Amino acid sequence: MERERGPFERPISPASIAARITELERALADSERAVGFEHPDTLTARGALVRGYLFLGRATEAIALAEKNLPACENVLGPDHSDALQARNDLGIGYRSAGHAADAVAIAVQIDPDKLAIGLARATSAKLEEIMR
Repeated sequence: MERERGPFERPISPASIAARITELERALADSERAVGFEHPDTLTARGALVRGYLFLGRATEAIALAEKNLPACENVLGPDHSDALQARNDLGIGYRSAGHAADAVAIAVQIDPDKLAIGLARATSAKLEEIMR
């Protein structure tokens, strides 16, 4: 008998991500309309769509969205917030994927490694606290 797989053990395929892109695009449009361009829920939805585009190799679309999301994240959450750091990383990956190495490096050098470690530690700690509730 084969053991049932958990949600983190299932393989992720481009087909499954492609099927979700339409849902993510709709969720982003709904969030922008309902709560605004810079609401944290909208920032999260936009970031998820950026990462979906990146996974599928749609770097041009990912970059266009990431260039909107990064300044909004930094404005709303602050430049050292883990979500803002993730948005910066997403943009750098998009640039690298599109062959814009100089832009990718320019984004990467703006991230202070100490702040990145602190931001990730805070995000991990908050997620663990949420799970433990």
